[in-house]
Amino acid sequence: MNNNRNIGVIGSCFLNTSATVSVVNPGGTEVSQVCPSAINNTTCNSGSLPGLLRFTYTGTITVPSTACNVTFRYALANRNTTVNVTNSIGEQFYIETILNLSTSSTNSSPQFAFDPIAYAIQGQPITFNFGATDPDGDSLKYSLVGAKGYNGSIAFGNSSLLGYEPGYSATSPIQGITLNQNTGAASALPTVQGNFIVVCKVEEFDNGVLIGEMIRDIQIVVVSDPNNIPTAPSTFTNFSGWADSVDQSTISAYPGMDFCIDITFSDNDASDSLSLVTNLSSVLPGASLSLTGTNPLTANVCWTATAGMPVSNTVVFNVSDSACPVSGVNSYSLNVLVPPCNGLVGRVRTQDASCAGSCDGWAKVKMFCGSGNYTYNWVNTNVGPIPPDDSVTLCASSTQYNLVVTDNVTSEVYSRAVSIQEPPSISISSSTNAASCGGACDGTISTIVTGGTPPFNYSWSDVSSNTPNRSGLCAGTYGLTVTDQKGCSQFESYTIVSPPSIDASVVSVSDPLCAGGSSGEVAIESIVGCGNVPSSTCSSLDTAQVGTGNIALAGDNYPAIYGATRQAGKHQMIYTASELQAQGVEPGPIEEIGFDVATVSPFAASYSSFEIKMSCTSASDLSGGFETGLGTVYNPQFG
Repeated sequence: MNNNRNIGVIGSCFLNTSATVSVVNPGGTEVSQVCPSAINNTTCNSGSLPGLLRFTYTGTITVPSTACNVTFRYALANRNTTVNVTNSIGEQFYIETILNLSTSSTNSSPQFAFDPIAYAIQGQPITFNFGATDPDGDSLKYSLVGAKGYNGSIAFGNSSLLGYEPGYSATSPIQGITLNQNTGAASALPTVQGNFIVVCKVEEFDNGVLIGEMIRDIQIVVVSDPNNIPTAPSTFTNFSGWADSVDQSTISAYPGMDFCIDITFSDNDASDSLSLVTNLSSVLPGASLSLTGTNPLTANVCWTATAGMPVSNTVVFNVSDSACPVSGVNSYSLNVLVPPCNGLVGRVRTQDASCAGSCDGWAKVKMFCGSGNYTYNWVNTNVGPIPPDDSVTLCASSTQYNLVVTDNVTSEVYSRAVSIQEPPSISISSSTNAASCGGACDGTISTIVTGGTPPFNYSWSDVSSNTPNRSGLCAGTYGLTVTDQKGCSQFESYTIVSPPSIDASVVSVSDPLCAGGSSGEVAIESIVGCGNVPSSTCSSLDTAQVGTGNIALAGDNYPAIYGATRQAGKHQMIYTASELQAQGVEPGPIEEIGFDVATVSPFAASYSSFEIKMSCTSASDLSGGFETGLGTVYNPQFG
């Protein structure tokens, strides 16, 4: 590059001319986007890695008149082949700056803080910044415009807009591009490899009047690379201070207001370490910056606004990773607004009461743009007098607190209505189930908590269990304390009951009538039981004559037990199941049975040694002889 360059000077009220500017850094300053260990292998040093040089020129230019607009322009042949601009290889690189001397005879143009981004990785989002600062504190506005070419001499030639390939335009020069018109922060998601021309115009306003324009024309090279570029945050975090957080990248602070924020960058490549460069100190004089970690990397920024600052101040944080040979880069932009003082300004910070009825809410007041000598007056008809102070402890109230601050020097007044709220009381609704039997441990407690500030912690009196519900509980008393996120608590006590234990005794036992039968019975008397206790009742005594036939037994009629005079006579009788059921006999033990004597033989004075045996049989005919295996149910009686 030559050490001297010609600049075209074009005025609306004088003839075109040119001026010479001289290089400040002969040979250029290398700004290649490579890691430090690879810097000697760039094309700037006869290597193969992509290299970049920055040349800075300066000079004094005297314009013939200050009553018109002046355009300073520069052109350089030739552009590279690009994806988005048609036939760019044959076009000159061109930039210009416009100075409106007719509206402002003295002006300093905006100054760009950083070199433009050079390389991006295909398929990975990038954030970069056209951000500039204005020494005069003028407002800046950013927009994407079309790339230009140039023909002819620098003083008398002509610039012209270049054509774009299908799918591209001046406002969409690369895939997915967006631009913040207030900060100059741009982002894109390049999906195609190659060279892309991106042009940004910066307009300069003084109280709304356009006084200048600048063009920045950059080339972004999209390459394929396995490296993951650093991830830039979408917003700052951990905001504190008296300034106002406007949005995710904007803070507003009147003179005297302070703020602290964190800005955190990360990289998906865990082995990469991150480094940060920023224009913070030049944009916000006196600001503090502390860095924590390397991946993630957190920048803590604190600043107190001072009078005389520009209204809009853009701070750029550029981060690069340690990937080699080509480093990944990304950017975050912070816009700090410093409005001028035009009267008393107040800010109130409040904290609601932590628990229902706790009365630990508070309000803190800070005044700005005043004399510093203030009187504070708090009014709330529900709570009585409140100390006149800039920091007060307050109860939650159904009516607002009204604050009036008076500047004792200027008599200016600041008023504000303040509300202190409290969370609803913690309420525990519950249901319990008693144990099923005495000594059983199957009781339950179920609870539902409302009010308070979730999440809740559950503390039981008998066990360490952070759960709202309990099961497998024995009879007893259980205490539950529910504590919310703010430390508010509520206690409830629950009693699990159970029926008394069963007290039973055996009243009687009877064996089955027949061997192998199921007619045996145990009678149990229970004093108290759980559930239903089975019981049985007996009907009143019934008598019936079984059988209908008559059998002649020596002149006696059936069913006489003894026949004739044979006292040792032996008789068998069979009753079928159907006969017994027809007479109302039910399953169970036979407690009484009678064999009535219908007729007494005149030859027998008495009946003694009377014995009864019974059994069950499946036989339906007894003609084959006497059954055996009978059980005695009535022992012989001798009378």
